[in-house]
Amino acid sequence: FPLWFFRDETYYLQTWHGTPLKKMHWDVTVRKVNTTPAFFVKSKGWHSLLSPNHYSTKKFESCFRYSGTILETGYPANDIFSNPDQYKLVRKSIRSKLGIADDKKIVLYAPTWRDGGHLGNSKFKFDLMLDVDVALEKTPSEYVFLIRAHHMSEANEIKGQLSSKDENRLIDVSHWDDAIELMCAADILVSDYSSIVYDWACSGKPVVYFIPDLEEYRTKLRGMYYD
Repeated sequence: FPLWFFRDETYYLQTWHGTPLKKMHWDVTVRKVNTTPAFFVKSKGWHSLLSPNHYSTKKFESCFRYSGTILETGYPANDIFSNPDQYKLVRKSIRSKLGIADDKKIVLYAPTWRDGGHLGNSKFKFDLMLDVDVALEKTPSEYVFLIRAHHMSEANEIKGQLSSKDENRLIDVSHWDDAIELMCAADILVSDYSSIVYDWACSGKPVVYFIPDLEEYRTKLRGMYYD
């Protein structure tokens, strides 16, 4: 929200989403970070901040320099993983919308965005890093790949990196609104430093970390809260 948005009669609940693995804002120490005064002013206007767990609460206090009210309630979106009936309905519905048969296995590849490739307007260069033809070749034919780039990645760059010899097993879901729906539909998550791995963990399904740029990310781009 712009700085002038605040009104005395408005209650501002900040629903920041994600349990952080990568360091954020003032906690980043591996490089100089533009922690803009505008963001700091905005955070002072939050009446309360939503947190999924005690670990996140402590990190939010540190990285946002926030001393206001924190509501440590968990994330309602993840409740579906504790509701088997609703989970099955959503899983079947989303797979049907995607045109994926019940006997197929789905790999959801959902990497986060990378610092350093800022294109303006909160959009960043997108590097798939995954050779989709090799991935499909090395994976049994019953597996279908869903590719979901981060919403801060430039859409035009995503499309240019998804050409494949076997396009029937490769679906771009970068513009799918609800990541939880995709998580219900999928069987395996492949990700990196994204907070999606924590939400996915609630499903009890396996996650594979694909991190070819680990050393650069850890020592130059962002850094992480733990190994």
